[in-house]
Amino acid sequence: MRAYIEVLKQRELVKISEEVLTRHKRFLDKIKLKFDKGLGRLSELKKAESMFTTSSLNLSVHKIDLNQALANLSYYTDNVPEPEMLTRPELNFRIPESVDSGLTQIEEQHPSIKVAKENIEVTRSEMKRDVKSSQMPTLNLKGSVGYRDDYTYTDYRDEYSLMLEMNYDLFKGNETKYIKMKRYGLLLEKYQLLEKN
Repeated sequence: MRAYIEVLKQRELVKISEEVLTRHKRFLDKIKLKFDKGLGRLSELKKAESMFTTSSLNLSVHKIDLNQALANLSYYTDNVPEPEMLTRPELNFRIPESVDSGLTQIEEQHPSIKVAKENIEVTRSEMKRDVKSSQMPTLNLKGSVGYRDDYTYTDYRDEYSLMLEMNYDLFKGNETKYIKMKRYGLLLEKYQLLEKN
């Protein structure tokens, strides 16, 4: 990409140098005509010749730079393209009007930032769930079915039992505090990742 842009830049510099050389040639012709008629000074003629020579040298240097840029580009494209055939790349997005709107656009569209924000939300919801669940009782429902035979062949029974067990810990040895600290640490990590992006 850089080699392509460099060719475009050097192509523009060659065009500008050609225009400058043309202007200096016209100016030199006018000064020579004026000098030949006896109206001009020798210093004006020398200055115009010097400007024309400088413009000519600048054009030569820019042409050499263009050829060098084309050679660099051919390294990537396996052929030497004509500079006139290359088109200038166009932006396919709108440039933000201010820094704040640019930052807002980045926050809304950058994939890494989106992922980091989603990770923060997931960590927050897990933190709420873990803290809340550690403060709630646990319920267990146990059921069983059995068939009983008393070896007398007269007393057959089907047995069914269902039991609801509730366990509520009044003190878990600071487990709730540990869970909160662990989740806060994870949340802090997610915020730091967001800051890096």
